[in-house]
Amino acid sequence: MNNSFTQKIDPSHPAQTTRPDNITPRSKPLPDITTNSQANLNYTIDQVGMSAMQMIARVNTKDNQTLNLPAKVDVYVNLNDTHSKGIHMSRLYAVMYQFLKNETLNPALLENVTDQLIQSQKGISSSAYVTIKFDYPIEHQSLLSQTPGLRHYPITIYLEKHQNKSFLFKLGWTLTYSSACPCSTALSEQFIKDNLNQTLVTNPQQPLTLDFLTKQNIISAIPHSQRSYADILLSFDTIPKDFSLEEFILSSEAIIKTGVQTSVKRSDEQEFARINAENLMFCEDAVRILKDFYLKQTMIKHFSIKVSHHESLHPHNAVAIVSQQT
Repeated sequence: MNNSFTQKIDPSHPAQTTRPDNITPRSKPLPDITTNSQANLNYTIDQVGMSAMQMIARVNTKDNQTLNLPAKVDVYVNLNDTHSKGIHMSRLYAVMYQFLKNETLNPALLENVTDQLIQSQKGISSSAYVTIKFDYPIEHQSLLSQTPGLRHYPITIYLEKHQNKSFLFKLGWTLTYSSACPCSTALSEQFIKDNLNQTLVTNPQQPLTLDFLTKQNIISAIPHSQRSYADILLSFDTIPKDFSLEEFILSSEAIIKTGVQTSVKRSDEQEFARINAENLMFCEDAVRILKDFYLKQTMIKHFSIKVSHHESLHPHNAVAIVSQQT
């Protein structure tokens, strides 16, 4: 039995079809309902456009390399003309596609794309809104053995422009870190002390050797820790010329001190346990640490931070939220 294909397919045209002989190419323009029709109800629309467009974001690293990262893009404009049936959505796609294809995500150039989106609507729109989401990879080395590994950081860039008014740029990302519970630590320490005291009352002649004090029946309670998340959103009035996405991420991790690891050896895991013991945190502690850091960053106009500790003790999360107009 011959299972080979006899028809040759050009891979550059995966959906080849043949136009029937009785259909000739059109000589007249195709109908344009958006342009040639009017709205039945004469209202303006705050935002209209497309969400989750699949695109590639070209992002420069701090080492001046360019990464091509899969991105999801939302783009909207307002509709001011109450008589217009709708906006020209395909123009929004074309503007974003060409911009992301030809430019890196340099904040200094991002205002240009919002202007182009407004202009593409030929007078029926005066505002543009863009959200670009992608994962940004950063290579890390483990704490002691310097074993390399990769972390992906969910990034959101938000743009807003109103014609003849200021441009708004927001940057958001999620920081993942470990938080050891101060309450659980104190309770564990108390239980260990009580257990040790009871052991010594029962056997007062027991030598207090290091070996004895570190036995499993003496270290009889362990505090709980949890994977924790900080959703950080920063707003800028003026975008700094030396803007570095990577530096914003790494500086936040450095302040919180317990960022999660990638590949580790036993020595790294032990060091991670030590660092967590030095930095016990309720969600209130974590959100205050981050707030204090961002209050000192003069380039930031506004910030909001939501911290979520995914508790191992409970099926729910401990959450703290702060925001600040600087």
